Amino acid sequence: MKTLYAIILLAFIGLLYIGCSDELQSPVSYSDQTIQAPGSLHKDIIREFTSTEGPNLLDPGLIVPDPKIVDGKTIFMGIQENTYFNATFPDGGPDLLSGYGVLELNTIIDNSTGAGFTWGKLTVTPTNPAAEGGLWEITWHGNGYVDPSTGMSITPLTWVGHGKGGAVNGMQFRCDDTIYMTNLLDWIGRDGENNFIKEH
Repeated sequence: MKTLYAIILLAFIGLLYIGCSDELQSPVSYSDQTIQAPGSLHKDIIREFTSTEGPNLLDPGLIVPDPKIVDGKTIFMGIQENTYFNATFPDGGPDLLSGYGVLELNTIIDNSTGAGFTWGKLTVTPTNPAAEGGLWEITWHGNGYVDPSTGMSITPLTWVGHGKGGAVNGMQFRCDDTIYMTNLLDWIGRDGENNFIKEH
């Protein structure tokens, strides 16, 4: 009887040790994150990316409404331009973000310094068929200034948005990068940080 009791006790301790193990298995790739055991709790998938964006010079579609000048500031509302957005995902998963977009830009510029606040919207339609016709609706804003050594406008921006329709429906988007602009047909966005999309 004592021997049987000792065996049961050792088995119980062994199960307790296994059940209380604090070694967590963190996913290391897109495929690891997407594999879920039946009945497991759902987890959001965070996918980091790097990106560049700029004007679509093959089809710029540039529309610049007449500005207003108020109290030494120039105000542009409703500038529109066709753009591209190129993303790279190091996790090896599908690129459901890169594509062509339509940018809406509004800005208030201090005429004495060239600095100003700018904001607007961006709609991106991914070129990857795996996106299944979905698109991204993004808003952005930032404060810009003029580099006195180059005359270039430099504007750190925050972009926040979500996927709508197709395979991107309900996904979230976040990007912090910097726009380097000489004019509306000569600019690039790069040097991003905290860039990710979140899949539910």
